[in-house]
Amino acid sequence: MEKEARSTILFNAYKKEVFTTNNGCKSLQKRLRSNWKIQSLKDEISSEKLIGVKLWITAGPREKFTAAEFEVLKKYLDSGGNILVMLGEGGESKFDTNINFLLEEYGIMVNNGNYSLHDGTDPVAVLSTGSLCFPLNRPILAFYHSKNQGGKLAVLGSCHMFSDQYLDKEENNKIMDVVFQWLTTEDIHLNQIDAEDPEISDYTMLPDIATLSERLRVCLQEGDENPRDFTTLFDLSIYQLDTTCLPKVIKLVLGNPAQLLRTQALEQASHTNCTEEDLEFYVRKCGKILGVTNKLPKDQQDAKHILEHIFFQVVEFKKLNQEVH
Repeated sequence: MEKEARSTILFNAYKKEVFTTNNGCKSLQKRLRSNWKIQSLKDEISSEKLIGVKLWITAGPREKFTAAEFEVLKKYLDSGGNILVMLGEGGESKFDTNINFLLEEYGIMVNNGNYSLHDGTDPVAVLSTGSLCFPLNRPILAFYHSKNQGGKLAVLGSCHMFSDQYLDKEENNKIMDVVFQWLTTEDIHLNQIDAEDPEISDYTMLPDIATLSERLRVCLQEGDENPRDFTTLFDLSIYQLDTTCLPKVIKLVLGNPAQLLRTQALEQASHTNCTEEDLEFYVRKCGKILGVTNKLPKDQQDAKHILEHIFFQVVEFKKLNQEVH
């Protein structure tokens, strides 16, 4: 009688789900079509739309549900209906949905690492990542069974698991058979001992290794203990005065003293070999240092005009009645 009253499996497509009956779930639809009537919901969730529905499925919703829709789903579950929620990597923040608002009512939450968490005794962790995946032993499939009305809720941390691309890989089809058989029939009974004590590890927060790798810091090291004789801490060999380098200096001076020690007479003699271009360059550099070049027009910034400007300034300075400018 229950199968006649509820003979439809309804795929929700109103919240921009990642996978629907026409997109990514064709293989799943073929497997279910032999026993169930498959429909797709493209309108707002309401109690009228859920009449005769045995199982309501949402595979990766990417829009937020309204409070009225949550209330309809809660009444549907409390009245004996079944719900399968599948999300993915990134959780609510990446999918921009608020499905956890409904799941938290039954002790289940999908976090940012796409792993279904459970607390309390009602929800049961059925499938975990195991000891070979990271993070270790975290639940990715959780079951909740309402003891009063018999409604069932299954939460899967990956909506890609039952998609066309992965359904026939890694024996995902066997997991699909178990999940849908548990949701639609009363043939599967969980082991009470394993359900009460699942092999899962507590959620542990880890540092952001990628960010810390860009902010390297020197490790702190304990200082050495001070010796009893503090004079051993002084290293007198660092600074010392001796004649070790003196022979090398004498050898260089005797070899070519003219290049090392340039006398005043030698410097003056070297200037007699300068040309007019060198003198022009010297005066222009001096004018630039004294700030004279910037006061002259661009076409009068040669050596003669610079000397002329300096000459007039000296004459003005030596006048008896000098005006301060």
